[in-house]
Amino acid sequence: FKIIDTAGIRRKKKIDALMEKAAIVRAFRAIDRSDVVIFMMDANELATDQDLRILGLAHDKGKGIIIVINKWDTVEKETGTYEKIVRDLRDRIKFAPYAPIISISAMKGMRVNKLLDKVLEINENYFRHIEKEHLLEWLDVCTRRNPPPLTKRNRPMFFASIEMVETGPPTILMRVNSPETMHFSYQRYLANRFYETFPYYEGVPVKMIFRRGFAKK
Repeated sequence: FKIIDTAGIRRKKKIDALMEKAAIVRAFRAIDRSDVVIFMMDANELATDQDLRILGLAHDKGKGIIIVINKWDTVEKETGTYEKIVRDLRDRIKFAPYAPIISISAMKGMRVNKLLDKVLEINENYFRHIEKEHLLEWLDVCTRRNPPPLTKRNRPMFFASIEMVETGPPTILMRVNSPETMHFSYQRYLANRFYETFPYYEGVPVKMIFRRGFAKK
């Protein structure tokens, strides 16, 4: 495998705007070339708007993601410090709940060796395939617990079929009788249940596509 290291992106008040733009462009190009993105942020300056913009791009492009909090040795700690920071990060990065969060210190070598193991694990997840029968079982449980929304004509929405059509990233195609009625909140419900049912997809954004289809009589 190949590791691409990009220049750190700082706040504009600390660096010339032109250099800042060039660094961002390089980061975008590196994301395009990657299967797994290690997104490293400073423990003392977490989740800036710029961070969220770049992380959001990695998510939208369907890349595997690991969020790394660097300089952990500089953080003043007490009981529950790590849990609180992770909770705050999760609140800001709701679009990537699947991404693991790891704290390291590059300077001290703290947990750095574990990072590559996590990369290899996520890369394996990235190309993992699920058979149709397992997806059907999962979908049946999901719809029984929380039925999908009604169509615009107040008729029940139903799923005609489901299958994983691609990996890298995993892409699930679901055929429904009214795809235009599929609300974002129900898609998020399905995504959350997916990661609960298939935990070996940690670090991977699973794409769900809804197209029109009808059950065979």
